[in-house]
Amino acid sequence: MTNDQLAAPLYLTAALLELAGENPFKARAYERAADAVVNANDYLADRMLAGKAEAIEGVGESSRTALLKIAETGSFELLEQLRTQVPAGIIELSKVKGLGPKKVQQLWREQGIDSPEALLSAIHSGALSTVKGFGAKSLVSLRAATEFLISQ
Repeated sequence: MTNDQLAAPLYLTAALLELAGENPFKARAYERAADAVVNANDYLADRMLAGKAEAIEGVGESSRTALLKIAETGSFELLEQLRTQVPAGIIELSKVKGLGPKKVQQLWREQGIDSPEALLSAIHSGALSTVKGFGAKSLVSLRAATEFLISQ
């Protein structure tokens, strides 16, 4: 398992924590741990499975425990819990250029928009024109960004 593969579940966990409205410091800790894994000079999964990864700079105890579980199984408990709480389309929705975690959360919780397709439908129907933070200019750029993402 490469370091990028080992770090990917941590990045996903950080994103899901933000989208679920959890503690932003916890999300940032998982992101920092993922960055440390990606920037490591050796394959951390091999070292972890061999029991030789007691201290990894930038990785706290809970992240280290998560990394070991990821190296063994490909996932860990918190990530699986978050996957059940946050619809899969929300991750794709967060990839729309111009939408940060707070806007995605607002769209999801207040408008029930849980995918890029649902966002595009809401834009076309005019359903977002009265939602705070989504003015006419931002809707034009949001529409273009959403159409671009869907076409990928």
